[in-house]
Amino acid sequence: MAERVFILATLSPEGWEQNLALAKGVIGKKAGIVSQSSVYETTEAASATTSALARGQLTQVLELQTDLEPQKLFTFLGHAQDALAGPKSGTFGQKKVGLEIL
Repeated sequence: MAERVFILATLSPEGWEQNLALAKGVIGKKAGIVSQSSVYETTEAASATTSALARGQLTQVLELQTDLEPQKLFTFLGHAQDALAGPKSGTFGQKKVGLEIL
């Protein structure tokens, strides 16, 4: 039975449009993207629940529909993130793309 899951895509500002398109393409191989939020910037005024690495980056919430079991989805998203992220950059090692289940 297909389940709906929300994930947060965190994007480095440089080349974010291309990186988001690549992320959606990879995710779409295993899950359908049902809906998506606007892309927004996480600012320094973000809540305490937002990691320091996410501040100043762009984020988008994606609603997925998938038949993957939770552990398999977690593993898939981890591999997708690693494949999309490329080398870490900057002092805090920001990646180009980060994916996390909400």
